[in-house]
Amino acid sequence: MWKIKVFQGFSAFTALMIGVLSLLPQTPEAPVTFPGIDKLFHAVSYAVLAFLMTGSLKNRRWSHMACILIACVVYGGLLEILQRYTGRTPEGLDLLFDGLGALFGGLAGRRYFNRKNPAQP
Repeated sequence: MWKIKVFQGFSAFTALMIGVLSLLPQTPEAPVTFPGIDKLFHAVSYAVLAFLMTGSLKNRRWSHMACILIACVVYGGLLEILQRYTGRTPEGLDLLFDGLGALFGGLAGRRYFNRKNPAQP
């Protein structure tokens, strides 16, 4: 039970950090970058979030995984809308990569945690 609480705490912290970093005013581009690096950041951050959220579940049924995916996409969409008010530019492609990252992270988490605890359906 304590492991679930730890994953819930890490999930909340990760979601908070994603929110803070998404809503900070845009900084100038880093000197060492490549096209699309922001999309990679979106995918990785939401993959980590979905993975941690999966670890916070007792049962990892497909319906629960769908809820995690939906929650991540709604959260990403809300942050994209709020970016308009912080001087950043909202992009639909960012939301797509949020969803793809959440899908990958959720599936990886389901596979990992179900292997660690095979009694889970």
